[in-house]
Amino acid sequence: MIRVWIAARIVDLVAATYGVAIPYPAIDMPKNPEYGDFATNVAFGLAQQLRKSPMAIAQELCDTSKMVAGVEGIEFVPLNGFVNLKLNDALIWRQLQSWNPTTVLPVAVPQRILLEYVSANPTGPLHIGHGRWAVIGSCLKDLLVQVGHQVHSEFYVNDAGNQIGLFRASVAAIRDGEPVPEGGYLGAYVKDLVDAPNPVEAMRSAHESTLARIGVVFDQWFSEQTLHDRGAVAEAISVLRDAETVYQADGAEWFRSTDFGDDKDRVLTKSDGAYTYFAVDCAYHADKMARAGDRMINIWGADHHGYVPRVRAMVQALGGSEWASASRFNVIIGQLVTLLKNGEPIRMSKRTGEMVTLDEIVDEIGSDATRFFLAMKSSDSSIEFDLEVAKKKSNENPVFYVQYAHARICAIYRKLEILAPTDATHEILNTAERNLMMWCLQFQDEIHAAAENLAPNRVVFFLIELARLVHGMYESSPILKTEPALQRQRLYILEKARACIEAGLQLLRISAPIAM
Repeated sequence: MIRVWIAARIVDLVAATYGVAIPYPAIDMPKNPEYGDFATNVAFGLAQQLRKSPMAIAQELCDTSKMVAGVEGIEFVPLNGFVNLKLNDALIWRQLQSWNPTTVLPVAVPQRILLEYVSANPTGPLHIGHGRWAVIGSCLKDLLVQVGHQVHSEFYVNDAGNQIGLFRASVAAIRDGEPVPEGGYLGAYVKDLVDAPNPVEAMRSAHESTLARIGVVFDQWFSEQTLHDRGAVAEAISVLRDAETVYQADGAEWFRSTDFGDDKDRVLTKSDGAYTYFAVDCAYHADKMARAGDRMINIWGADHHGYVPRVRAMVQALGGSEWASASRFNVIIGQLVTLLKNGEPIRMSKRTGEMVTLDEIVDEIGSDATRFFLAMKSSDSSIEFDLEVAKKKSNENPVFYVQYAHARICAIYRKLEILAPTDATHEILNTAERNLMMWCLQFQDEIHAAAENLAPNRVVFFLIELARLVHGMYESSPILKTEPALQRQRLYILEKARACIEAGLQLLRISAPIAM
């Protein structure tokens, strides 16, 4: 973790200069590479304590750096209160030699996390939106585990309520040759379920199979029906009553969610005595808080955006203000996915005449492309991707571009009939070599940032840029026809990059082919 290493050097430098201890400062990359490799605003944080201007502090830190042990190989340059840092080639080479992309420093305080994602009614096939939440959730689980957290992944199966009743009735009607009930299910897939002993379980099993095709496997499939069977809904409402957060009005029972920041109160029990979906969600979240340990993370679809305040209010009422805090309860909203084919939107499935299913997408472009494209943007951004682009074997296709960088390095070893080098001597670095090394060294920092910000898309961006640097070095720095020492140096750098690509793709549950 090069940025952590540099932050530690800055802490030592501040202690040597002023005799004060500070937490690790932020280490960023300057927008203008001419300013250096990294920069820190540590002087701004010290200004009030030292009663000096950031410009003066930055200058003093840079002056002191020339006399402090442990920062050899780093040139410190003050600029407008920032401290810019330039690493010399020897230091970069030493860092690369000791660097392993699969070794990630664990977080200081590991957490036990319950991660819920995908959640769907077992009344029809999964669609591309479910696929996006599945990909984001599975990537997020791997990132959190990679930095040291213990994560339990969960699919909440909505297998109770009116829609489930309609689904069962629809299947029975088609089986018996009778009209499907009003508002029932007419999809072609329903006909395939007429011989299933339990159509709901058959559809849930189909969901499991579909998700397994894109590398998504859950630790638990949690049944909503079990909450009803064991009286958990009534128990959760009883807890809210005891907390005096429930009242009666218009024949219904209401939760005072406005007391906890929601825009209006929410019905728990209807006038006919039936529970609302919100009441069932109260029971589910009460159950999750009992099991989660330290933190809950929910990934929901865009249609649940307005649902967040009421659920946070409910969590606070059931578990206290600490559970409702952003440090313990997070909701990620996955925005919509628009499918294109040759630039034109796809709205209907050729197979069913209805929505395009996730299975159809995987059939057409494969698991790797499906996962890459669905993880490529931040969850709060909508996605447009063209299926024809996703199938191309060219640099226009970003997943091909990244995988080809890995395969291209492997091809060099085959051409030279050698194994990947495990060491090399340090010669003068050119710009392409240096840039590639510097980017590789930031991999672990980016893994931590992606996990902390619940943003798997950062890993995708990192890999695309890494692939660009690999292809750039391959084109600008001869390898096959160059003198032995320089060839070995370049092969060593490329092997480190290959290992980094492989580790990054593995975190995304995408293959790293050795030939394409």
